[in-house]
Amino acid sequence: MQSIVLVIVLSVCLGCSSTSAVKANSPTGGLSLKMSITGKDNLAALYRVEQDGSIHFGGGQDAQLNKTSWTGQLTQEDVEQLRALLTENGWFTAEPAASSTDADRKYHIDLRWPGGNRSFKVTGKGSMIAPIEDLLAKIANRRHDLFLESLPKASEPPD
Repeated sequence: MQSIVLVIVLSVCLGCSSTSAVKANSPTGGLSLKMSITGKDNLAALYRVEQDGSIHFGGGQDAQLNKTSWTGQLTQEDVEQLRALLTENGWFTAEPAASSTDADRKYHIDLRWPGGNRSFKVTGKGSMIAPIEDLLAKIANRRHDLFLESLPKASEPPD
């Protein structure tokens, strides 16, 4: 009986340590982020950064239904820039302040990292929100790259 208990305890402990190792070895260092944005004129956007380094985006009705329609991969530079912006803007230690700038915008944010997690709702695109939203939008705009690259260049005759 004692050996069974010992096996169970060891299994649980080893399972926990391997989960931590996976998070620490993930492309984002165990960081995940979900930012949902709503605003006037039916503005809706949803960004999700996963621990596996993927980024997901949904806009309009998809975002309102908590769905995404595009998935991309973060580069190491993207991850480093995102982590730096989150740190610089205090997201790991404080809730971003509400702002009268774009006060019609509502943000629902879930941030998780190996050392903790935070969830908050913020009104307005303030100085603590703008850099992170702008970076996520810039990365998500890569979804247009393949189409844009397929268009003829101004100096090229059409095929």
